[in-house]
Amino acid sequence: MFRRSEDRSNTTQGTSQQSARFRPFLHLPDRVEEYEGETDSSAHARHFNMVTERRTQAMNAIGEKMKELHIFCPCCFACKGLMVKKGHGYFSGCREFTGKVFHDGVGWQDLKRGVKLAKGHCWKCGLPNYGYNLAYHENGHRKNEPCPFSDFLALAHWMVYKTDGLWKKFCKQYRLNRDLNEREWIEWLRDDRDMLFYHGLEVFVWLCNEHGMGIDLGF
Repeated sequence: MFRRSEDRSNTTQGTSQQSARFRPFLHLPDRVEEYEGETDSSAHARHFNMVTERRTQAMNAIGEKMKELHIFCPCCFACKGLMVKKGHGYFSGCREFTGKVFHDGVGWQDLKRGVKLAKGHCWKCGLPNYGYNLAYHENGHRKNEPCPFSDFLALAHWMVYKTDGLWKKFCKQYRLNRDLNEREWIEWLRDDRDMLFYHGLEVFVWLCNEHGMGIDLGF
């Protein structure tokens, strides 16, 4: 089980209040209040419809952003928000653009394999296969072409974990222990409790927002 960070005695009151107010971008909506005279089953149905609508809105927006970004290096994007075309070689080739030296280029494949998703997700990119307006993604699969978004999320997840400044900021935002090991990070990425989708997609939305490319989720 992944570990959340412990409260720090030197944390300011303002920072604590800010953390308490933060909710993930892809959090499930709260249960709706029952109207006067409404049955519990009716209220449940309204909440279910709200969740379904939000999932559709969010995934359509995420799919469009992935379509926009997938031609660029996921490592340079995750690390610095840079839009650098692929082809320079991940990690070692990124130094020219990011100014950073990466010594942990081995291991992201294990992370990708570890984030085992429920049936219905593309195992190459981590997006849902069907049920959402992801025509650009789905058309490629129908034609037996390589997944256009392959490895983008996995490499972005790895870069967040291995880039000190980014990891520190992410852990502070999500109240995670900065000493998470790789197995615990994988468990957190897979977790979807109280979420519209699993945390792996939350990381992508956070990165876009962090780098000034916020995704309009529609809610």
